[in-house]
Amino acid sequence: MSVASLIFLAGSTVGIVRSSRQVSHLRACILGMGSLGTGTVVQNLVDAIDLLVDADVSSLADAESIKLLERELSRFEAIVTKAVAAFDASGDWANDGAKGAAPWVATACRLPRAAARRQVRRGRMMRHLPEVTEAWERGHLSSAHLDLVASLRREGTEEALSRDEPLLVRQAKSLRFEQFARAVAYWDQMADAIF
Repeated sequence: MSVASLIFLAGSTVGIVRSSRQVSHLRACILGMGSLGTGTVVQNLVDAIDLLVDADVSSLADAESIKLLERELSRFEAIVTKAVAAFDASGDWANDGAKGAAPWVATACRLPRAAARRQVRRGRMMRHLPEVTEAWERGHLSSAHLDLVASLRREGTEEALSRDEPLLVRQAKSLRFEQFARAVAYWDQMADAIF
C-alpha cells in the first residue's frame, strides 16, 4: 500500500481505497446500508483491518495518515461504544447470567473491569449528549471530549448543558484538548455559581 492510498471509514465499514471509483462504490454501499462485496459489514471491517495490519507501516507514517488514522480510530470507538450502549439497553447480557453489561463486556471481551464500566457509562451518556455524540461519530472529537463534557452533567446543570452543548462542541473542535479542558472548567465554575 502506498502513501497515496486512502484509508476510508464510514459508519462501521472500513476499506482500503486506491481509486475514486472504489470510493464511489464504498459510499453507495454505506449509504444504502448494504455490505461491501459478499461479506457482512463487520467482516469487511475485519478484512480492512487485516489489510492495515499487513501494510508496510512506513506507508502510514506521514502526518496526513496519522491524522486520518486517529480520526478513524475515534470514529470506530464511538461506533463500538454505541453498540455496547444498545447491548446494555437490550439486557441480553443477562442471558449469560451477568449482573450487568459492564461485567459481561469485561468477561467476554477480556477487558479490565474499569474499561468495561467506562465504555458502558460513555454509551449511556451518549443518549444525553447528542451534539457531542455526533461530533465523536464524525471523528471531530474523541472519547476524552465526551468524558469531559459528560462530567458537567449533574442535577441542576442538565438544562444549561443542553443549551450550551453546541457551543462546547464548537470549542472542542477548534481548541487543543488542554485549552478545551480549561474552557470546560470555566463553564463548570459558572454553572456552579448560577445553580
